[in-house]
Amino acid sequence: MGHRLLVLLFIVFLAFSWNMYNLIKINIFSYDIFRRKLEYYTTFEVYTSPERGNILDRNGEVLSFNTEETRIVLHKSKYNLLTNDQQKFVKNFIQSRFKINDFDDLINESYSEQIVIRSNPNFSDICLVMENLMYVYGVDVVVDYKRQYSGPAFAFTLGFVNIPYKEDVEKNKDLFYYSSVGKDGLELVYDKELRGKLGKEKYLIDPLGQPVKILQQIPPERGKDVNTTIDKKITLFSYKQLKDLCDNLSLKNGQPVGGSVILMKVNGEIITLVSYPSFYVYSTTNGIYFKPDRNEVMKKFPDFSYLYNRALRGEYPAASTFKIITSVAALEEGIINENTHIYCPGVFFVGSHPFYCFNKYGHGSLDVIHALAVSCDVFYYFLGYKLGIEKIKKYAEILGLNKPTGIDLPFESSGLIPSHAWKERYMREEWTKGDDVNIAIGQGLGLVTPLQMAVVVASVATGFRPIPFINKNRKPVLQKIAVKEKNLLLVRKGMEEAINMGTAAVIKSIVKKYKVAGKTGTAEVPVNSNNPKGLNNTWFVGYFGVDKPEYVIVVSLEASGGYGGQYAATLAAEIISYMENL
Repeated sequence: MGHRLLVLLFIVFLAFSWNMYNLIKINIFSYDIFRRKLEYYTTFEVYTSPERGNILDRNGEVLSFNTEETRIVLHKSKYNLLTNDQQKFVKNFIQSRFKINDFDDLINESYSEQIVIRSNPNFSDICLVMENLMYVYGVDVVVDYKRQYSGPAFAFTLGFVNIPYKEDVEKNKDLFYYSSVGKDGLELVYDKELRGKLGKEKYLIDPLGQPVKILQQIPPERGKDVNTTIDKKITLFSYKQLKDLCDNLSLKNGQPVGGSVILMKVNGEIITLVSYPSFYVYSTTNGIYFKPDRNEVMKKFPDFSYLYNRALRGEYPAASTFKIITSVAALEEGIINENTHIYCPGVFFVGSHPFYCFNKYGHGSLDVIHALAVSCDVFYYFLGYKLGIEKIKKYAEILGLNKPTGIDLPFESSGLIPSHAWKERYMREEWTKGDDVNIAIGQGLGLVTPLQMAVVVASVATGFRPIPFINKNRKPVLQKIAVKEKNLLLVRKGMEEAINMGTAAVIKSIVKKYKVAGKTGTAEVPVNSNNPKGLNNTWFVGYFGVDKPEYVIVVSLEASGGYGGQYAATLAAEIISYMENL
């Protein structure tokens, strides 16, 4: 028994000694040899672009979504690992098989990991690539996602995605590995949430360039959906009505007519934001292209852009809708009250210069309620003369003008409420009393966007200025305005009377359920390349609800001709009536 134990211990000792010998040999005597061998091994990381999240309307209806698409692609990071001769071989393969002559430009100008060689390839193309995978390193057949949209009614709200550009990658290096990133609209504002997180596979590569094993594997994480306040049905209806009206007026006038419609809850929730003309978005092999949605008349006026969001980028004279602001300013400054009457003879003089009312016979004696209802120019000439631009500007800004509204969409315009200093700086002219009376009726140098006017109307309707928003997960932000409630009540009454007996009386013949208050506007505009006849812009702005103000609606028409109560108010009434029947 003792002899056997000694033998066993001897065998264990020999085994231990042998292992120690090899360990010392590898770590000390052969260290340099194995270190040099290990240097020929490397790691390689492959990133996978995730599926982008959807954009949904307030009822869960899909507005922007993905479809799967087969593509033949070149992975730029793999291609860059090849020798010059290997790159030439891959280049010749792609150029000869897929008829791509601008291969070098494609490589040099791309800032995306995947360069799409062909979308939706046929079966023979797929087989060709699969048969040659060993020889054309970096070329692959993948299934990726193609972004789809719900049509031109949503183009300016949703925006679009495209392949990453140089400036995108310079700001965020990870974007190099995404097949698409947001470029405009909600797709841009909420790109981080929508695009998801990259997948990653890290390989150990042997000296022959073959993967030995996977060192790390992280699956891609799908982007989050964005739920919006948009109502798909109301938006489609509003866009169709706007398009039909603009198309008919374009044919009638022989020049383009565009416009926008905004429907917003008084707390800032955007229900509809449409602009016409608009566009369809289509994906191509290496990017996107836009197909215009416009009429034949518009095609003859190339400067009349279908890519221009008139709802939040268009800056226009507010016309008589600005009289809402002038009324608030004059009441707050004590220039008028509920008992003040001003006589309109049809003309107002600044020195010897006449400023005419649209009613050349005059309106007679009016208080602020009826002056707003019938849109008397002379009444507001007088108020502008007394107020002056600095006080007008003060209340315009209180109600939301002269700055972006803060909506969660990019590229919003600020509008313009000028001042003495502004005119002297930019026009090298002094401000005059004529400028005061002009801006009081929404003419002259002042400019507003339709979205800003929606904020103005909401502020007057409720006493709180909202920040418009489209992401349903955002909470309403409301700021109480520094205007007395008794003065707001007078302005609201004037807007109600505009519907009952004034310039927007057409609405009461169409809308039956909702109580509507509003104001029309007709702006004189100079002749330009898109409006060679110098036709008027027209407006309707208002709010409505059953028992209290619930919604704001703004209709703005560019070069429609006519007057606000004729086209803009009628369109607004049609949309409100549609909502009554939902």
